[in-house]
Amino acid sequence: MTAVAEIDARPRYTVSIARLQRGMMWLCGFSGFVVFIEPSPYEAVLALAMALFVATGLRLTATHVPLIVLIFFYQLGACITLVQVIDKPDTLTWTLTGIYLALTGIFYALVIAEDTDGRLRALLQGYVVGAVICALIGIPAYFHKLPDYEQFLLYERVRSTFKDPNVFGPFLILPAALLLQRFLTRGLRASLVVLPALGILVIGVFLSFSRAAWGQLVLSAALMTVITFAQSDSPRERRRIVRLAIVGAVLLALFVVALLAIPAVMDLFVQRAALEQPYDAGRLGRFGRHILGFMLALDKPFGIGMLQFSTIFPEDTHNTFLNAFMSYGWLGGVMWPAIVASTLVIGGMALSVRTPWQRAFVCIYASYVVSVGEAWIIDEDHWRHLHLLQGLVWGLAIASRRWRAAHPAAEAPRTGSREAATTTAP
Repeated sequence: MTAVAEIDARPRYTVSIARLQRGMMWLCGFSGFVVFIEPSPYEAVLALAMALFVATGLRLTATHVPLIVLIFFYQLGACITLVQVIDKPDTLTWTLTGIYLALTGIFYALVIAEDTDGRLRALLQGYVVGAVICALIGIPAYFHKLPDYEQFLLYERVRSTFKDPNVFGPFLILPAALLLQRFLTRGLRASLVVLPALGILVIGVFLSFSRAAWGQLVLSAALMTVITFAQSDSPRERRRIVRLAIVGAVLLALFVVALLAIPAVMDLFVQRAALEQPYDAGRLGRFGRHILGFMLALDKPFGIGMLQFSTIFPEDTHNTFLNAFMSYGWLGGVMWPAIVASTLVIGGMALSVRTPWQRAFVCIYASYVVSVGEAWIIDEDHWRHLHLLQGLVWGLAIASRRWRAAHPAAEAPRTGSREAATTTAP
């Protein structure tokens, strides 16, 4: 009887709320690569995640209010401009989609501020796995080794499960930065498992033939490396970072040379590598439209409405700051730079706090900084991963502030738990 009682007294396996929440975070990160249909699986997963966290507890604090207020007025500008074009095709759907994506950014800021280490690790692991799969779909499609490969290409450039190569490429930047950081900080032998995944992501970015994505990869990696180096207290680790950064640069060069040995790749590379494309130059080229668009904005306090810029000029704005004035009016035109600036400031102020997630924060912040820089040459207001990055910067900044208040004299170790947040290799 005693033996039976001891067996019955053993704890049974149960799924805790925390485990369920982290699992949902993993799904949110993973599902982000399937967006060629609308509504996409990502939107469905986010809706379920929002419902789960609202039902199980989602805490709003005063530190979240500035972000919420800025986003509210930004989207209010969209609603005001919508009135004048609501009868135009797709304008209502586009506006509602933008509002929903803005809500996802707020959601991430709320969620990551609690149980930060566990939720962030799950989210980033899912993101990396999804990104690698996305690249693995696009790479063989480019070489026509996949059934129905045409649907994963656009103008002979890889778009994979995205609608546009110019979104597919930037989507891979954050996971590439995470894997690169692990390679630099943990050493070659300890990180061999991440190198194949990192190589897949780099090839994916390259085959997107997006000049902005190429630049974003290089600049994000450089910024991440510099900040990680500066934050390290170990001379040995600093030497390793420098040594492996050189090794990484050599490996990247070999990757590019190997790809350029393929004639089709070389031809498209030469075409895309030019700093100025035909559609960039001229009075109505990309940069000419920027000037004319900002001049038009001076006379349009309520903007011209969503999706209307291309009815006046040959193409879209290709500038998120200009698009804010055109599609959101003067109110949105002021709010968008305010959102960007406040995110950069609050993230930069918290970046030096030594937390278990500091190194992952470095990758996220570096990716966001370069991404909003790219916003000057492309429309990003509907990029799902940009709202993700923005929300993560706010959530991590708030969590880091709390950590510093709770551990005023504590110094987080440079290895162990803090690196665990970037242990995201598939």
